[in-house]
Amino acid sequence: MKITEKLTRGRSISIEIIPPKRGDDCSAIFSMLDRFVKFQLLFVSVTKHLKREILVPYKNKFLTLKNTNRPGTVGLTQAIMTKYNIDVVPHIVIGNQSIEDVEDMLIDLAFCGIENIFIVRGDLADNEKKSTANHSFYYHSSEAVQRVRMLNKGQYISVKNGKPIDFCIGVAGYPEKHYEALNQYDDLLNLKKKVDAGADYIITQMVFDPVIFKKFVLKARKVGINVPIIPGIKPITNIKSLFSIPKNFFVTIPHSFTEKIMSAKTTEKQKNIGINYTIELIESLYDQGVPAVHLFTTNMGEDIYQIMKELSSIVSAKV
Repeated sequence: MKITEKLTRGRSISIEIIPPKRGDDCSAIFSMLDRFVKFQLLFVSVTKHLKREILVPYKNKFLTLKNTNRPGTVGLTQAIMTKYNIDVVPHIVIGNQSIEDVEDMLIDLAFCGIENIFIVRGDLADNEKKSTANHSFYYHSSEAVQRVRMLNKGQYISVKNGKPIDFCIGVAGYPEKHYEALNQYDDLLNLKKKVDAGADYIITQMVFDPVIFKKFVLKARKVGINVPIIPGIKPITNIKSLFSIPKNFFVTIPHSFTEKIMSAKTTEKQKNIGINYTIELIESLYDQGVPAVHLFTTNMGEDIYQIMKELSSIVSAKV
């Protein structure tokens, strides 16, 4: 079922999971999902990771290859959908992927019965940004959204009258702006380009302040963005994450929360403070009228389980 249809059914929760590292299996992910599915998840999203250049020894020399440490997005997507009979939303990361490779992945997903996707560019190295000048890669997510809309009409790269695909398209939004944007207004206009190109829903970068999210939604509506906006939520349950997350994701964490978790004397108290704050944040967002929240798990099952367990009484969606 399309995500946009499911969002009309009441308050709900979705989660993001990460494929296992190369050489590992899915057992830990399945053990986590075995516990989560009882909470009637709206969907499970599966990340995709850009390939990076690595040096591999070969016959007394080194070869330069492109490699990702976490392959398996399509396979894991299919496995979860089959095992749990739940909607799965694979990430389509377009950075440093050729237009042909992106289309091939979309065709694979369509053959698997996937109806919903989430398009994101991903972080590019400087040399990768330059390589997009030959138009063999997508540089902006809006370009990929437009291409998917063409696939939905049966227009492929080399076939103009093919069988239509029917994807519901999600894109990323940034309540505090994307780090490459000069200002928030320009970033909102970029988001509007994605929506105008055909995006059906938005999942945001992680949010820690309900006021920031509310202002973002109001500004988005003001520039003409009218699709559903789902806030991304990342529990902070230790001081290490408190410092690493703002540095890596360019987000603001409220002083009231940082003060509490910094004063915790034990790791257990830090964890409890983080879980309780996340629950309060989600309740506040529901009160604002958000249709769903999207939890970034980073495969940290126990903390996410406790949060969903506490919220189960106020989540009303029948998905």
